[in-house]
Amino acid sequence: MKIDKTNVKVPLTKAELALLLKRPMPNERLDRIRDVFCFCALTGLAFTDVDHLRREHFTTDEEGQLWIHKPREKTAVMSRVPVLPQAAALLEKYRDDANCRARGKLLPVPSNTKMNAYLKEIADICQIPKHLTTHLARHWL
Repeated sequence: MKIDKTNVKVPLTKAELALLLKRPMPNERLDRIRDVFCFCALTGLAFTDVDHLRREHFTTDEEGQLWIHKPREKTAVMSRVPVLPQAAALLEKYRDDANCRARGKLLPVPSNTKMNAYLKEIADICQIPKHLTTHLARHWL
């Protein structure tokens, strides 16, 4: 059996994720894409799960920790994800966003195709030598 080395995915490192979180983007379009990508990375949720995320998927436990309780779109298996402070800050950033509110979304999630195309630009800006995709956000070290 041969190993197809063209389809080997190299995960994102913590340093690369930190760079993505802090690097200023040259325009609002890329800023919004970066925020959605980072939210996926910080929660481990798939692109489609973030796209379908609603306020009713959030709960707060007795210790004040915010959680996402949402069935996965692909499998319908319930996921329970703690919301880290950086992810909570991204949600707060778009809480009053007119575009998000009009679409009934918590984050400015575009189509998967647009997201992946714009992630190439973001990788260049941040000088990350990887092929950033929405799926890669879920895989980091």
